[in-house]
Amino acid sequence: MQRTYLAIDLKSFYASAECVKRGLDPMDTNLVVADISRTEKTICLAVSPPLKKRGVSGRPRLYEVIQKVKGLNEIRLKEFSLEKFSSESYSDKVINENTDIGITYLVAPPRMALYREISKKINKIYEKYVSPMDIHVYSVDEVFMDITWYIKSPLDAYKFTLPILKDVLKQTGITATAGVGTNIYLAKIAMDIVAKHKKPNKDGIIFAGLDEISYRKKLWTYEPLTDFWSIGRGYSEKLAKYHIYTMGDIAKCSMGSKSDYYNKDLLYKLFGVNAKLLIDHAWGYESCTIEEIKTYTKKSESISNSQVLSRAYKKSEARIILKEMVDLLCMELLSKKLTTNTVAINVSFDKSNMSDEEVMKNYKGELKIDRYGRLVPKSFSKIHTMDKRTDSISVILENILKLYDEGVDERLSIRKIGISFDHICKQEILEQDAVTQMTFDSFIKERKIKTQEEKIRERDDKLQKTMLEIRNKHGKNAVFKGLSLYKEATGIERNKLIGGHNA
Repeated sequence: MQRTYLAIDLKSFYASAECVKRGLDPMDTNLVVADISRTEKTICLAVSPPLKKRGVSGRPRLYEVIQKVKGLNEIRLKEFSLEKFSSESYSDKVINENTDIGITYLVAPPRMALYREISKKINKIYEKYVSPMDIHVYSVDEVFMDITWYIKSPLDAYKFTLPILKDVLKQTGITATAGVGTNIYLAKIAMDIVAKHKKPNKDGIIFAGLDEISYRKKLWTYEPLTDFWSIGRGYSEKLAKYHIYTMGDIAKCSMGSKSDYYNKDLLYKLFGVNAKLLIDHAWGYESCTIEEIKTYTKKSESISNSQVLSRAYKKSEARIILKEMVDLLCMELLSKKLTTNTVAINVSFDKSNMSDEEVMKNYKGELKIDRYGRLVPKSFSKIHTMDKRTDSISVILENILKLYDEGVDERLSIRKIGISFDHICKQEILEQDAVTQMTFDSFIKERKIKTQEEKIRERDDKLQKTMLEIRNKHGKNAVFKGLSLYKEATGIERNKLIGGHNA
């Protein structure tokens, strides 16, 4: 049976939420969501639709917005033969109706708790029309729905969707874009790409649909590839080296015979098992259902934490940040009753290292070109598998610090740190495995070795559990370790954030 899927995206969600909270129309207000306290290099989390129409990209840095608007105003002055503007406005309507008014915009600091609250409210609206069993919440501003059983035929999809989007607009003031497809992938692409080229209705709502045939007709020649779901810059650049620039090129390549240069084998050589998904998507195929997504369980879980530092840190300073991050992840292990046996670390270095003659004179490591086209020292990455599973902060910290101390060059300034605990599992699984795998003799031997480790673990557990209870009751900053009082530390400030941004 052919299914019908619906994808809904809340338009410029964070920016729209900020406009609504200020009593402003998101479709008429120039606004960006950015933490200006982090300098003008901070990335804007959202840009309102009117600013996007004027050429501001979806995820610019704040200084890029400043430059763009400055340039737009210079053009505007010249176009209307003005020496200066009488005033400025962030209202798109006012700007369009008055040639003597300059363009300005609001900068709203991110409020992640607010966005989550609004997102939950909108999800409840969706559940008035579709069972939660047929909804997959993809992100804070995006959902997928299987609406097969709610419509008589795919032709009824628009009629079914419109009341949902109007309800969201009426109750929250936020406009949405919708895509419908014969599978989840096509619904997503209809929403992400096709809808961009359609005019909104009187309420600002945009709706687009695709099936396998219309997808090939409309999008096999579409560029850039990075606009397609799951294709990042790395994939796109790798394909471009082989003169493959479109989904049509990928589909054509997949049809090549063994004797042809362009064939499936080339794609599998480039992307391994991931080539299958790439080929399926090139043809518009996707077999995954919402039911399968909901029942999917990862074979190997991991938890991670990373942060971009506010400035270039010396190795000794960044070591303090690293300790805080380990403490935070260990607290998560404890709260979820998990253990790990594999730890990983990634350290990225600051561009300022390249202009330090003394550093470069003695640096013998590799250099690489970063995503901005700058030459920088190659980042340090290392994975270590421990002898036993543990949730002990002492054991985990010792292993991660060893990787850091031995692997990171003392001379290099650091700009980003990331850590992860991999192959995690529940403590009870660990205990069951330990019993079934031990012989009597090895059990006796193991007990002798464990004695000291268990003392350390019990001490850690008591401390961590006490801290966890206090934090759960009174907030993350109700209790913290003295380490967080160092001037280089970021833990206290980061505890105030949600997803790395202001709550």
